[in-house]
Amino acid sequence: MSNSFATLILVGPGELESARLQDVITSLFCLEPDCRELVLIDDGMICSRQQVQGWMPLSCTLTILKNPRNGVGDGWADGTTVGVLAGLKHLSSRDDLHFILRLDTDSAVFGKFSERIAALFQRHPECGMAGTFRKYPSGEERIKPGFMIERQTAPYPLARFLARLILETWNPRLLITALRRRALIRTAEGHGYRNGEYVQGGGHAFSARLLRAALSLRLLDDPFFFFHSRLPDDTALTIVCYALGFVALDFNEPGQVFAVVNNGLPDSPSRLFEKGYAIAHSVKADPRWTETEIREVFSRVRQKLVAPA
Repeated sequence: MSNSFATLILVGPGELESARLQDVITSLFCLEPDCRELVLIDDGMICSRQQVQGWMPLSCTLTILKNPRNGVGDGWADGTTVGVLAGLKHLSSRDDLHFILRLDTDSAVFGKFSERIAALFQRHPECGMAGTFRKYPSGEERIKPGFMIERQTAPYPLARFLARLILETWNPRLLITALRRRALIRTAEGHGYRNGEYVQGGGHAFSARLLRAALSLRLLDDPFFFFHSRLPDDTALTIVCYALGFVALDFNEPGQVFAVVNNGLPDSPSRLFEKGYAIAHSVKADPRWTETEIREVFSRVRQKLVAPA
Protein backbone atom coordinates (compact mmCIF):
# COMPACT_ATOMS: atom_id res chain seq x y z
CA MET A 1 0.00 0.00 0.00
CA SER A 2 1.30 3.43 -0.93
CA ASN A 3 1.05 6.26 1.58
CA SER A 4 2.84 8.89 -0.50
CA PHE A 5 1.28 12.32 -0.21
CA ALA A 6 1.67 16.03 -0.85
CA THR A 7 0.60 18.91 1.39
CA LEU A 8 -1.25 22.05 0.28
CA ILE A 9 -1.31 25.22 2.43
CA LEU A 10 -2.68 28.70 1.69
CA VAL A 11 -0.59 31.49 3.20
CA GLY A 12 -1.87 35.01 3.79
CA PRO A 13 0.00 38.24 4.50
CA GLY A 14 1.72 39.34 7.70
CA GLU A 15 4.42 38.25 10.13
CA LEU A 16 1.98 36.22 12.21
CA GLU A 17 1.04 34.12 9.19
CA SER A 18 4.74 33.56 8.50
CA ALA A 19 5.37 32.43 12.08
CA ARG A 20 2.38 30.11 11.95
CA LEU A 21 3.55 28.70 8.64
CA GLN A 22 6.96 27.91 10.13
CA ASP A 23 5.35 26.04 13.01
CA VAL A 24 3.01 23.96 10.87
CA ILE A 25 5.77 23.09 8.38
CA THR A 26 8.26 22.07 11.05
CA SER A 27 5.58 20.05 12.86
CA LEU A 28 4.64 18.31 9.61
CA PHE A 29 8.17 17.27 8.70
CA CYS A 30 9.12 16.38 12.25
CA LEU A 31 6.69 13.45 12.06
CA GLU A 32 6.15 12.88 8.33
CA PRO A 33 9.48 13.64 6.62
CA ASP A 34 8.53 11.63 3.51
CA CYS A 35 5.97 14.16 2.24
CA ARG A 36 6.70 14.28 -1.50
CA GLU A 37 5.78 17.89 -2.24
CA LEU A 38 4.79 20.98 -0.27
CA VAL A 39 2.63 23.40 -2.25
CA LEU A 40 2.18 26.87 -0.79
CA ILE A 41 -0.41 29.21 -2.26
CA ASP A 42 1.02 32.70 -1.89
CA ASP A 43 -1.82 35.04 -1.01
CA GLY A 44 0.48 37.80 0.21
CA MET A 45 2.98 35.72 2.19
CA ILE A 46 6.06 37.62 3.33
CA CYS A 47 8.47 34.76 4.02
CA SER A 48 10.91 33.88 1.24
CA ARG A 49 11.51 30.62 -0.56
CA GLN A 50 14.88 30.37 1.19
CA GLN A 51 13.24 30.68 4.60
CA VAL A 52 10.69 28.00 3.82
CA GLN A 53 13.37 25.66 2.47
CA GLY A 54 15.18 26.02 5.80
CA TRP A 55 12.12 24.58 7.59
CA MET A 56 11.85 21.41 5.49
CA PRO A 57 14.05 18.54 4.26
CA LEU A 58 15.82 18.74 0.92
CA SER A 59 14.09 15.51 -0.14
CA CYS A 60 10.73 17.30 -0.42
CA THR A 61 9.87 19.43 -3.44
CA LEU A 62 8.77 22.97 -2.61
CA THR A 63 6.34 24.70 -4.96
CA ILE A 64 5.09 28.24 -4.32
CA LEU A 65 2.20 29.40 -6.50
CA LYS A 66 0.79 32.90 -6.56
CA ASN A 67 -2.94 32.84 -5.84
CA PRO A 68 -4.49 33.61 -9.25
CA ARG A 69 -6.98 35.99 -7.64
CA ASN A 70 -4.05 38.44 -7.29
CA GLY A 71 -5.63 40.33 -4.41
CA VAL A 72 -9.08 40.62 -5.99
CA GLY A 73 -12.11 39.49 -4.01
CA ASP A 74 -12.37 38.07 -0.51
CA GLY A 75 -9.25 36.20 0.57
CA TRP A 76 -11.13 34.22 3.22
CA ALA A 77 -14.15 33.14 1.15
CA ASP A 78 -14.12 32.23 -2.53
CA GLY A 79 -10.57 33.55 -2.80
CA THR A 80 -9.40 30.45 -0.96
CA THR A 81 -11.20 28.32 -3.53
CA VAL A 82 -9.26 29.98 -6.35
CA GLY A 83 -5.99 29.15 -4.62
CA VAL A 84 -6.88 25.56 -3.75
CA LEU A 85 -8.08 24.78 -7.27
CA ALA A 86 -4.81 26.17 -8.64
CA GLY A 87 -2.83 24.03 -6.18
CA LEU A 88 -4.79 20.88 -7.00
CA LYS A 89 -4.37 21.53 -10.71
CA HIS A 90 -0.61 21.68 -10.19
CA LEU A 91 -0.58 18.47 -8.14
CA SER A 92 -2.73 16.65 -10.69
CA SER A 93 0.37 16.32 -12.88
CA ARG A 94 1.90 13.89 -10.35
CA ASP A 95 1.12 10.18 -10.62
CA ASP A 96 2.96 9.07 -7.47
CA LEU A 97 0.55 10.38 -4.82
CA HIS A 98 -2.00 8.46 -2.80
CA PHE A 99 -3.57 11.53 -1.20
CA ILE A 100 -3.24 15.29 -0.72
CA LEU A 101 -3.26 16.78 2.76
CA ARG A 102 -4.88 20.21 3.11
CA LEU A 103 -3.70 22.28 6.07
CA ASP A 104 -4.02 25.88 7.24
CA THR A 105 -1.33 27.89 8.99
CA ASP A 106 -3.31 27.61 12.25
CA SER A 107 -3.29 23.80 12.06
CA ALA A 108 -0.96 21.63 14.13
CA VAL A 109 0.54 18.22 13.37
CA PHE A 110 1.39 16.23 16.49
CA GLY A 111 1.11 12.59 15.41
CA LYS A 112 1.88 10.31 12.48
CA PHE A 113 -0.99 10.15 10.02
CA SER A 114 0.05 9.10 6.51
CA GLU A 115 -0.45 5.36 6.95
CA ARG A 116 -3.87 5.85 8.55
CA ILE A 117 -5.12 8.18 5.81
CA ALA A 118 -3.76 5.98 3.03
CA ALA A 119 -5.42 2.93 4.62
CA LEU A 120 -8.76 4.77 4.81
CA PHE A 121 -8.71 5.61 1.11
CA GLN A 122 -7.69 2.04 0.29
CA ARG A 123 -10.58 0.59 2.34
CA HIS A 124 -13.02 3.09 0.88
CA PRO A 125 -12.25 3.75 -2.80
CA GLU A 126 -15.55 5.66 -2.99
CA CYS A 127 -14.17 8.26 -0.54
CA GLY A 128 -12.88 11.45 -2.11
CA MET A 129 -12.46 13.60 1.02
CA ALA A 130 -11.90 12.74 4.68
CA GLY A 131 -11.89 14.87 7.82
CA THR A 132 -14.59 16.46 9.94
CA PHE A 133 -17.76 16.11 7.91
CA ARG A 134 -21.17 15.12 9.27
CA LYS A 135 -20.14 15.00 12.91
CA TYR A 136 -17.75 16.77 15.22
CA PRO A 137 -14.93 14.87 16.94
CA SER A 138 -17.27 14.79 19.95
CA GLY A 139 -19.75 12.79 17.90
CA GLU A 140 -22.36 15.55 17.73
CA GLU A 141 -24.15 16.11 14.43
CA ARG A 142 -22.68 18.80 12.23
CA ILE A 143 -25.20 19.60 9.47
CA LYS A 144 -24.87 23.27 8.53
CA PRO A 145 -27.48 25.66 7.09
CA GLY A 146 -27.23 25.86 3.33
CA PHE A 147 -28.26 29.41 2.49
CA MET A 148 -25.00 30.01 0.60
CA ILE A 149 -25.77 26.99 -1.57
CA GLU A 150 -29.41 27.98 -2.06
CA ARG A 151 -28.24 31.34 -3.40
CA GLN A 152 -26.54 29.39 -6.18
CA THR A 153 -29.46 27.07 -6.98
CA ALA A 154 -32.94 28.23 -5.85
CA PRO A 155 -34.67 30.28 -8.61
CA TYR A 156 -35.44 33.50 -6.70
CA PRO A 157 -32.18 33.81 -4.68
CA LEU A 158 -30.21 32.85 -7.79
CA ALA A 159 -31.95 35.50 -9.90
CA ARG A 160 -31.18 38.17 -7.30
CA PHE A 161 -27.59 36.99 -7.04
CA LEU A 162 -27.09 37.06 -10.82
CA ALA A 163 -28.65 40.52 -11.17
CA ARG A 164 -26.36 41.94 -8.50
CA LEU A 165 -23.35 40.15 -9.99
CA ILE A 166 -23.91 41.70 -13.43
CA LEU A 167 -24.47 45.16 -11.94
CA GLU A 168 -21.21 44.87 -9.98
CA THR A 169 -19.03 43.39 -12.72
CA TRP A 170 -20.67 44.21 -16.07
CA ASN A 171 -19.41 40.83 -17.24
CA PRO A 172 -22.26 38.76 -18.75
CA ARG A 173 -19.93 35.75 -19.19
CA LEU A 174 -20.17 35.23 -15.45
CA LEU A 175 -23.79 34.19 -16.00
CA ILE A 176 -22.62 31.12 -17.89
CA THR A 177 -20.24 30.18 -15.08
CA ALA A 178 -23.00 30.68 -12.50
CA LEU A 179 -25.33 28.38 -14.42
CA ARG A 180 -22.58 25.77 -14.75
CA ARG A 181 -22.03 26.04 -11.00
CA ARG A 182 -25.73 25.46 -10.43
CA ALA A 183 -25.64 22.37 -12.65
CA LEU A 184 -22.63 21.03 -10.73
CA ILE A 185 -24.39 21.49 -7.39
CA ARG A 186 -27.52 19.76 -8.75
CA THR A 187 -25.34 16.85 -9.90
CA ALA A 188 -23.77 16.64 -6.44
CA GLU A 189 -27.25 16.59 -4.87
CA GLY A 190 -28.20 13.75 -7.18
CA HIS A 191 -25.25 11.80 -5.76
CA GLY A 192 -26.24 12.32 -2.13
CA TYR A 193 -24.88 15.75 -1.27
CA ARG A 194 -26.96 17.51 1.38
CA ASN A 195 -27.37 21.25 1.11
CA GLY A 196 -24.85 23.04 3.33
CA GLU A 197 -22.51 20.12 3.99
CA TYR A 198 -18.77 20.51 3.81
CA VAL A 199 -15.61 18.88 5.10
CA GLN A 200 -14.20 21.37 7.60
CA GLY A 201 -11.17 23.28 6.35
CA GLY A 202 -7.98 23.47 8.38
CA GLY A 203 -7.24 19.77 8.13
CA HIS A 204 -8.59 17.24 5.66
CA ALA A 205 -7.41 14.95 2.87
CA PHE A 206 -8.27 14.43 -0.79
CA SER A 207 -7.80 11.06 -2.46
CA ALA A 208 -5.70 10.82 -5.59
CA ARG A 209 -8.69 9.18 -7.30
CA LEU A 210 -10.72 12.34 -6.73
CA LEU A 211 -7.93 14.47 -8.19
CA ARG A 212 -7.66 12.29 -11.30
CA ALA A 213 -11.42 12.36 -11.84
CA ALA A 214 -11.56 16.15 -11.46
CA LEU A 215 -8.70 16.49 -13.93
CA SER A 216 -10.27 14.18 -16.51
CA LEU A 217 -13.56 16.12 -16.41
CA ARG A 218 -11.68 19.44 -16.55
CA LEU A 219 -13.03 20.66 -13.22
CA LEU A 220 -9.57 21.96 -12.35
CA ASP A 221 -9.15 24.02 -15.52
CA ASP A 222 -10.74 27.22 -14.24
CA PRO A 223 -9.59 28.29 -10.76
CA PHE A 224 -12.26 31.03 -10.84
CA PHE A 225 -15.14 28.57 -11.28
CA PHE A 226 -16.45 29.35 -7.76
CA PHE A 227 -15.36 32.99 -7.71
CA HIS A 228 -18.14 35.45 -6.76
CA SER A 229 -20.07 32.57 -5.17
CA ARG A 230 -18.83 33.26 -1.63
CA LEU A 231 -18.27 29.51 -1.27
CA PRO A 232 -14.93 28.82 0.49
CA ASP A 233 -12.70 26.00 -0.64
CA ASP A 234 -13.93 23.41 1.87
CA THR A 235 -17.53 23.85 0.70
CA ALA A 236 -16.68 24.08 -3.00
CA LEU A 237 -14.47 20.98 -3.00
CA THR A 238 -17.05 18.95 -1.08
CA ILE A 239 -19.52 19.80 -3.86
CA VAL A 240 -16.96 18.76 -6.48
CA CYS A 241 -16.37 15.53 -4.56
CA TYR A 242 -20.04 14.54 -4.70
CA ALA A 243 -20.56 15.80 -8.24
CA LEU A 244 -17.85 13.39 -9.36
CA GLY A 245 -19.62 10.47 -7.69
CA PHE A 246 -17.40 10.25 -4.61
CA VAL A 247 -18.43 10.65 -0.98
CA ALA A 248 -16.91 12.44 1.99
CA LEU A 249 -16.28 10.57 5.24
CA ASP A 250 -15.65 11.55 8.83
CA PHE A 251 -12.21 10.54 10.03
CA ASN A 252 -12.23 12.31 13.36
CA GLU A 253 -13.03 9.74 16.04
CA PRO A 254 -10.46 8.93 18.75
CA GLY A 255 -7.72 6.87 17.15
CA GLN A 256 -8.31 8.50 13.79
CA VAL A 257 -6.51 11.58 12.42
CA PHE A 258 -8.44 14.83 12.34
CA ALA A 259 -9.25 16.68 15.59
CA VAL A 260 -10.60 19.51 13.46
CA VAL A 261 -13.24 22.14 14.25
CA ASN A 262 -13.73 25.70 13.01
CA ASN A 263 -12.55 27.72 16.02
CA GLY A 264 -10.32 26.54 18.83
CA LEU A 265 -9.70 22.88 19.68
CA PRO A 266 -12.22 20.10 20.37
CA ASP A 267 -10.31 19.14 23.54
CA SER A 268 -7.11 20.02 25.37
CA PRO A 269 -3.86 19.44 23.43
CA SER A 270 -2.73 16.72 25.83
CA ARG A 271 -6.09 14.93 25.67
CA LEU A 272 -6.07 15.01 21.87
CA PHE A 273 -2.71 13.27 21.92
CA GLU A 274 -3.95 10.71 24.43
CA LYS A 275 -6.96 9.99 22.20
CA GLY A 276 -4.67 9.17 19.28
CA TYR A 277 -5.33 12.12 16.98
CA ALA A 278 -2.60 13.49 14.71
CA ILE A 279 -3.81 16.82 13.27
CA ALA A 280 -5.68 19.59 15.08
CA HIS A 281 -7.37 22.82 14.06
CA SER A 282 -7.48 25.55 15.17
CA VAL A 283 -4.69 26.55 17.53
CA LYS A 284 -6.04 30.12 17.55
CA ALA A 285 -9.24 31.62 18.96
CA ASP A 286 -9.59 29.10 21.78
CA PRO A 287 -10.80 30.86 24.95
CA ARG A 288 -9.22 28.25 27.24
CA TRP A 289 -5.58 28.44 26.14
CA THR A 290 -3.42 30.88 24.24
CA GLU A 291 -2.02 29.95 20.87
CA THR A 292 1.48 29.89 22.38
CA GLU A 293 0.42 27.48 25.12
CA ILE A 294 -1.24 25.15 22.61
CA ARG A 295 1.79 25.09 20.32
CA GLU A 296 4.14 24.43 23.25
CA VAL A 297 2.15 21.38 24.34
CA PHE A 298 2.08 19.98 20.81
CA SER A 299 5.82 20.62 20.48
CA ARG A 300 6.53 18.57 23.63
CA VAL A 301 4.30 15.79 22.33
CA ARG A 302 6.17 15.67 19.03
CA GLN A 303 9.53 15.49 20.78
CA LYS A 304 8.36 12.47 22.76
CA LEU A 305 7.33 10.71 19.56
CA VAL A 306 10.63 11.26 17.76
CA ALA A 307 12.94 10.79 20.76
CA PRO A 308 15.20 7.70 20.58
CA ALA A 309 13.86 4.74 22.53
